[in-house]
Amino acid sequence: AGQLTLNGLSVFCNVDEDLLDDAPRLGQRLLEMAPIAMRWAINEAIRSGDGVGKPKGYMQSPALITVAKDKDQKAKTLTATNIANMYIRMIASSLKNSHWEVSQELLPQLMALKDEGGNLLWTPLNSGYKEAPAGLLLGRPVIINEHPEAAGELGDIQFIDPAGYYLALRTAAAKFSESMHVYFDQGLKSFRWRLRLDGNTVLTKPVQPAKGNLTKSHFVTLAARA
Repeated sequence: AGQLTLNGLSVFCNVDEDLLDDAPRLGQRLLEMAPIAMRWAINEAIRSGDGVGKPKGYMQSPALITVAKDKDQKAKTLTATNIANMYIRMIASSLKNSHWEVSQELLPQLMALKDEGGNLLWTPLNSGYKEAPAGLLLGRPVIINEHPEAAGELGDIQFIDPAGYYLALRTAAAKFSESMHVYFDQGLKSFRWRLRLDGNTVLTKPVQPAKGNLTKSHFVTLAARA
């Protein structure tokens, strides 16, 4: 990961004291939502951060492997060959820890993917659709969230081993403080959450396997199909 420099991430807001009195649940709402916003920013940086004042995301790392699309592949499509070619570029020892992150827009295609023998590559969990699971793809968990790019864009599907990313945190939780004094003359109450962090991929480039010519990595994605 190289040298890391901790950078500050803060959420700061001022709220009218009369509003807090009139809407007593607002304060609790802020306490709940600010950490959620910070987690979103951290997770987005881990994936796509440019490394300037923030963690460098694995999608920006020279360790990322981008698998080529199929010849004459149509725009915004996903094929069984795409999935197989991504799978074989994961470091073998990382397969047991790996998972897929997929754009929600790709789910209908994902559920229909079959190999040449007609076998489905995607399978639901044992609970079926009861808890709206994303299921398994080639036996590895599928996670659907808003961090992958839109269907057809680079990064719409990612195959990753989280252990391949090093995130440095000064403290495990954000420091919280509130004050009535910063804008006392204006009747405002200030809230602040602050966290210091940095991060980067463990590898600086894909690695050569002991046997074979295909390089491997903790992070694999699919080329754009625009």
